[in-house]
Amino acid sequence: MRLFKLLLVILFLTQSSISFAQDPLEGLSEAVEDARKLWNSPGLAAAIVKDGEVVFSEGFGVRRMGESTPVDEHTGFLIGSTTKAFTAFGIGMLVDEGLANWNDPIIKHMPNFKVKDPYVTREITIKDILIHNTGVRSADFLWMRGLSAKSQIVKYGNADQVTSFRSGWEYNNTMYVLAGELIEAISGISFQDFMKTRIYQPLGMME
Repeated sequence: MRLFKLLLVILFLTQSSISFAQDPLEGLSEAVEDARKLWNSPGLAAAIVKDGEVVFSEGFGVRRMGESTPVDEHTGFLIGSTTKAFTAFGIGMLVDEGLANWNDPIIKHMPNFKVKDPYVTREITIKDILIHNTGVRSADFLWMRGLSAKSQIVKYGNADQVTSFRSGWEYNNTMYVLAGELIEAISGISFQDFMKTRIYQPLGMME
């Protein structure tokens, strides 16, 4: 959300200068840097791709607060919940290939999966875990402790309900860890290898 707000500030600051400049990117670097300072962000990188060509790529600020190493266009950042889009895309590919259905119960593909409530364990579907309506409590502390995905899912068997099943929206990172494990269970290859061979490499997204 903080990044989204930063991008809105950048858009506001650049709207007039970009709209009327002969070069549509004129003033963009200055506007991004102004926004970075306004939000007191240590650093960021921005890129614009048009018609398959990178037309803007630049770093701003420093990599770590209080240090001097600058951010450039090659600086690596954690991509956060962008991974959720890739994960859902991967499952969508498996659905398109007839290997799964959005309404499949999780236990159809992962029979040992469970949460604290037996009814939720039995009824929870692929669609449920992707749209955050399971009502199951998130357990971010599991991945924060560095546990493997498989270990997280096992320990998640004790997770209780925050709300009743499908009664509301409850953001849940752990369910997307489960989704990654589900990709492996359905496809027969690890989540990492699936992402690399089925999505990243075909799109030319190389390290």
